[in-house]
Amino acid sequence: MKCNVCNSKLIFIFTKKVLYKYDVDYFQCSNCQFIQTQSPYWLKETYKNNTLGVLDVGAVNRNVLMVEISERIINALFPSASKFLDFGGGTGLFVRMMRDKGYNFYRQDKYSENIFAKYFDINDLKDFTKFDLLTAFEVFEHFENPIDEINNMLLLSDSLLFSTELQPENNIEDWWYFVAEEGEHISFYSIETLREISNRLNCFFFTDGSSIHFLTKRRFPIDNKKFKRILFPLRIVVYRKLIEKLFLCKHRRQKRQSLIKKDFNYIKSKLNSSNQ
Repeated sequence: MKCNVCNSKLIFIFTKKVLYKYDVDYFQCSNCQFIQTQSPYWLKETYKNNTLGVLDVGAVNRNVLMVEISERIINALFPSASKFLDFGGGTGLFVRMMRDKGYNFYRQDKYSENIFAKYFDINDLKDFTKFDLLTAFEVFEHFENPIDEINNMLLLSDSLLFSTELQPENNIEDWWYFVAEEGEHISFYSIETLREISNRLNCFFFTDGSSIHFLTKRRFPIDNKKFKRILFPLRIVVYRKLIEKLFLCKHRRQKRQSLIKKDFNYIKSKLNSSNQ
């Protein structure tokens, strides 16, 4: 096997139990650090009944966050853009939310049913030129052949705003993002991986260093520092801290933590016990 990104030598790193029954080997590229599974023969079984895994408890919160981020990116870099595509858009919730805000988004997804964005699917467009911006949130980790998939996306738009978690520096084997219980995630990226992809596809690359990334063939007057400021404006950070200082300190008992992580671990334990 060779790396699915740069075709370099792969190094075996560990084996995980996928779908509670398949011993699957994971490999890391010696050059770009890309992590991939062995050939994912189990994918048809994975997607057979449910395209949204039960462990994806952050799906709604993610859509809310990505709406905010996409709105900032479009307003800053694509102020006169007229048409957008959400690639791998699932139920269409993100598209519906962006359309509610006045952004002419369409949905694409060959696996999931379109529930919230009916009549605004890419298949509803009789003819179209390229989209001004393509979004793809939590999609890249599903790609078996990332270069081919991203090349196809660049045929639809010169600019890709996407999310995928970057590999942690330590304890990689315990990383929650593998989600081997559901078997959908088969590709895992580092910053070096995304830079390698950018170079191979002749794109500019920007990242928040964590999970939000931007690949584009267009030249924008920004550097990575300014990209981060667009994603997370200083005024919002200051405003939130001010609110916490003025309000939450007086009502600390009312400050609640998200249950997403707790729910993820709870559902995972239930799945583990039922599959033993």
